[in-house]
Amino acid sequence: MGKQFSEKTKNEEIITDDETDVLLWHSLKLKTGLYQIIDSSSEILSTPLTPTQKEKIHKIKESAKSLLHSSEKLTASIDNESDN
Repeated sequence: MGKQFSEKTKNEEIITDDETDVLLWHSLKLKTGLYQIIDSSSEILSTPLTPTQKEKIHKIKESAKSLLHSSEKLTASIDNESDN
């Protein structure tokens, strides 16, 4: 029983460390990169472009927004699961 408790404690520590790593990566790398893509796309869209170029840049911007929204839902889910 003591061995199982020790393993459980070790596994909880690993999960906590992994959760911290994911949340840090999300807030420091992923969100920053996606916001940069969204901002750059907006800047490009404010310049004269062909309709095809505008459409492609708009798709890039919308994809980045979708990824950002999805990643925020995932981190919220991870955070909620760890609280339980």
